[in-house]
Amino acid sequence: MNEILQGARVNGIYAPFQGSAPAHAALLAGDGEFDDAIALLQRRLVVDPKDSAARSLLADVYYRKAESLLPRDRPGAMAALEKSMRAYPAESRAANRLKQLNRTAIAP
Repeated sequence: MNEILQGARVNGIYAPFQGSAPAHAALLAGDGEFDDAIALLQRRLVVDPKDSAARSLLADVYYRKAESLLPRDRPGAMAALEKSMRAYPAESRAANRLKQLNRTAIAP
């Protein structure tokens, strides 16, 4: 059976095995389809929670979503940065950006 058609049920959620999930997610994010890219990567991580490439990409997509939200939805952007940090704590870009936003929020 084709790898894309196979899958697993984990905690009641069907998660298809998609070897190209990170590549597809990157394309979606590049088109500004951040929520679809996030959902795809989250499904990938249900199947393989230790997939560091998917975690790193998920953090990047959350970061890019945050930057796109910032002009119109500061709280939403900050929430996306927090999710980025949780997805891949080794990446400091989101933490640095969140600190910067917190500093500007309290500056007179």
